[in-house]
Amino acid sequence: MKQRPDVCIAGAGIIGLTLALALDRRNLSVLVLSAGNALAEASVAAAGMLAVNDPENPAELLALSHYSRSLYPALLASLNTRAHVPVSFQTHSTLQVLPSTATDIASPLHALLPHAAPGDLRVLSLAEESLDPRELAPALLVAVRASRVRLHTTTPVHSVHETANSVSIKTVAGDMEAGLFVDCTGAWSLSSAHLPSLRIVPRKGQMLTVPTPASLAQGIVLRSHAVYMVPRLHGSRAGQTLIGATIEDAGFDRSLDDRQLHALLEAAAALLPELRDAPILDTWSGLRPATDDLLPALGRLPGSRRLFVASGHYRNGILLAPGSAEVLAQSMLGEAPAVPLHAFTPGRFAHPPS
Repeated sequence: MKQRPDVCIAGAGIIGLTLALALDRRNLSVLVLSAGNALAEASVAAAGMLAVNDPENPAELLALSHYSRSLYPALLASLNTRAHVPVSFQTHSTLQVLPSTATDIASPLHALLPHAAPGDLRVLSLAEESLDPRELAPALLVAVRASRVRLHTTTPVHSVHETANSVSIKTVAGDMEAGLFVDCTGAWSLSSAHLPSLRIVPRKGQMLTVPTPASLAQGIVLRSHAVYMVPRLHGSRAGQTLIGATIEDAGFDRSLDDRQLHALLEAAAALLPELRDAPILDTWSGLRPATDDLLPALGRLPGSRRLFVASGHYRNGILLAPGSAEVLAQSMLGEAPAVPLHAFTPGRFAHPPS
């Protein structure tokens, strides 16, 4: 690690690696340091919904969500070409269950899903895709290894110090320098050492899979405030449906709780009774990185010239990865970002409200 890179990225999740490829395309030399294995945390725990129009998303995310979604066809085509690992959308439509008092409604749930529970629940029909992060991750990793990006796993960053002309980085493998530094470490964020009021904390999510019910077999995602069901149509998990997810302030505890997992299954069965006795095929948990306002932190740290952060994507890391990579790369190079970053600037935490 003696050669000084233009950019050092800490964190090899989907945000860090997608940013590395975006910078590599701009002919910058990039080094990625990962505390553990690449793509081993939240990136592969997610359901993979590109939930651009989820009514529970903050309104500030909408422009970045649409921009990021627009980049996905080119990203998947590039991965298929460079990595020779096919990745494609699994589903193309989502039914969003709304409260019965909602006014912007479509059809009754039981009309769209004949096997659903009766009642006056209504849904929005959304043209949203999903993909399998466990297909995306290996393709992304192959593409990174085929690029000029250098990736060092099991190399945690201990500290970062900005100097007049570079960034000094202390790692378990020794000291190094880089022109610029980007914190993409998610829930393990390094940026609070430079901006203590920027808190990026883990929000645990537990999930499970069951055999895909007939109602979802054609590739419909069903989502409500309490639960979502995401079927897999092809790949290693074809014929399974993901059900999730809890939202827990449990620190870095990844343990599974049978009661909460069965509560998720019950919430799913309340919408689709055919799931009532469905066998649970797999369970897991992941740690979403969340800021205090549940919006990403994207951009230069206040008072710094060379330190950046791209983290805090919470429940939308898969959706926002390509867009975040592009706008941050543009910002780092002094270009006007394709989407304004005012809502995401880390400086918003520099003077928190009293």
